[in-house]
Amino acid sequence: MRSGKFRIWLLNFSILGLMYTLYYFAMRNTAGVLNTFDKLICLLIGTIFIIIIIYNIIIFIKDKQ
Repeated sequence: MRSGKFRIWLLNFSILGLMYTLYYFAMRNTAGVLNTFDKLICLLIGTIFIIIIIYNIIIFIKDKQ
């Protein structure tokens, strides 16, 4: 039961983190101050969050079956 709550928390955190990363990227891009370092950081962090989200969805589907 405890790991289930942790997975839900991790999924929620990953979704919020991905939303904030997209917001940060869009804000910097709109202001015209987006540089290569920002692009690299947003890409890496966004990729990590997407991997965590996909992993949690797969685990949830396996648990339901």
